[in-house]
This record gives sequence, C-alpha cells and structure tokens, in this order.
Amino acid sequence: RLAAMAAGPSGGWTAPPPPDGGAAAWTRVFFYALVSAGTLGLQYCGGLLVVDLLTEFGQSRAATAAVFSAGTGAMDVLAVAAGWLILRQGEARTCLLGALLAASGLALSAATTRLAHLFITWSLLVGAGHSLALFSGVVLVNRWFRGRRGLASALGNTGAAAGPFALGAAWLELTRTLGWRRTLLLLAGAELVVLGVAACWLTRPGTKAGGALAVVAGGDGDGDGAPKGR
Repeated sequence: RLAAMAAGPSGGWTAPPPPDGGAAAWTRVFFYALVSAGTLGLQYCGGLLVVDLLTEFGQSRAATAAVFSAGTGAMDVLAVAAGWLILRQGEARTCLLGALLAASGLALSAATTRLAHLFITWSLLVGAGHSLALFSGVVLVNRWFRGRRGLASALGNTGAAAGPFALGAAWLELTRTLGWRRTLLLLAGAELVVLGVAACWLTRPGTKAGGALAVVAGGDGDGDGAPKGR
C-alpha cells in the first residue's frame, strides 16, 4: 500500500492529512475553476437564451424563465445525490458522469420542439449533470487543503464569474451566426471537453503517476489510500 497510510487512534486506517498547498494542490484548484465555469457559469447564462425561446415557442416570459430557475434548483437539490455518488465512485468518475449528462442535455435541448421539453433536457439533465460535476470539485478541493480551504475555494469559484463573462460576450455573435440551436450544440461539445478534462484531474492526494486516467476508467489509481475491500 501507499506510504501515506497512517494508523488511526484505534489502530485502524485513516487518510493522510491534506498537503495544504504545493503545485499539485493548486493545479486541482485550477481545474475546479474550470468546473465552476462549465457548471455555475453556464447556469448563470441561461437568461441569454430567453429572448430566442420567446421567439421560437411563443410562451410567456414566466414560463420560459422557469426553465432556467428549475435547472438551478435541480443542481442544488441534487447535491445530496451527488455527495452519495462521490462517496462511492470518487470525484473524478462523478464529474465525468456529470459532464456526460450535461452535454447530453444541451444537445437534446437543441432539438426540442416545445418549451415543455426543456424542463426535461435543460432543467433536469443539465441541472443534474452540473450538480454532479460542481460538487465533485467542491469536495475535491477540501481534500487537498486544510488551513487554506477558504482561499482555495474562493479562487476556484472565480470560474463561476469567468464563464458568464466569456460566454456573454460571445453569445450574440454565436446566435446571429449559428442560431440558438447550433449554439447549444457547440456548448454541448465544449461542456464535454471542459468538464471531461477537468474530471481527469479531480483526484485525491497521493494519486500515483498516471492515476488520474485510471480513476476515471475505474481502476485503483485514486491513491486516496483507502484499503480496498474492507
């Protein structure tokens, strides 16, 4: 087993303490910022789509805006389910599943023919995917820091502001050139790449060389030190 293992007070196993800094720890903060940009950042940009949806489906402003409110609500409500999955599958695999759900939801949203469909594709699928990915990053950062958790979390959360800043500046040009449906398809691809790459780095302290991909693939490379099968 890894040298980082330590004996607990009763002779049992306990995880090693967080490194609380270092290049590896701050690298995880950077990728958590990417997760924040791809989840909270995109949720905050939902209002950019309202005008296009009003024109497309002709529903009321309240009903149209409710799609995005429900998506944010689903992301928060499903935090409990995300925590349960993180405990059993780890942050990397949970984030990857979230990336797949969110990208699928965005792609399906591009094909909707009624506003009601968006409550399934955007509110539920995208909201669930963002919940899994976001809280994977939140939990992971706490594993790498102890005394600097506040600073690390604050820096990671800057992605939530950078996402709307970048997308908001490009949205009008994208929709004017591609239309809102193709723009959503483009966002689906970007979401899969950003969150998928970030997932490979959401690994715990003590990860062995090459362990990131092994964790995502389901191998025993997370290096969190927990004895398997006990």
